[in-house]
Amino acid sequence: MYTNLKELIHPVTGIETVTFGDVYNNWNNSEIKYSALNVFCKGCTISDGSITYDLILFVADRLLEDNSNEATIYDISVIQLEAIIDNLDVIVNGRNYTFFTEKFADLVAGAFVEIEVTIPYSKPCNNL
Repeated sequence: MYTNLKELIHPVTGIETVTFGDVYNNWNNSEIKYSALNVFCKGCTISDGSITYDLILFVADRLLEDNSNEATIYDISVIQLEAIIDNLDVIVNGRNYTFFTEKFADLVAGAFVEIEVTIPYSKPCNNL
């Protein structure tokens, strides 16, 4: 799934860095280029014919020294998250955005959203 997300993100949203896992560990790295996306998988559920992933998607950009771009970053973060979600081409439940300002390697602002992504699959051994 992560490989597919990377392929969908870069051409659509202008995201420069994509990381997976703990956002605090990943974004406390001076190599981050902005805008940045972090995908955190809280877990998944396998049911008959589908897998549902519980994801948190974080998008952020660097704040100017006077924080004058904070509102713009919030707006752009939601647009980027919407583009990512719309491009997934799967069933997505939930779209409640939360804004944040946080000091990682850089002082950033952005938004995150918790979503459930359901992907259909066929069982490879259904005839056994």
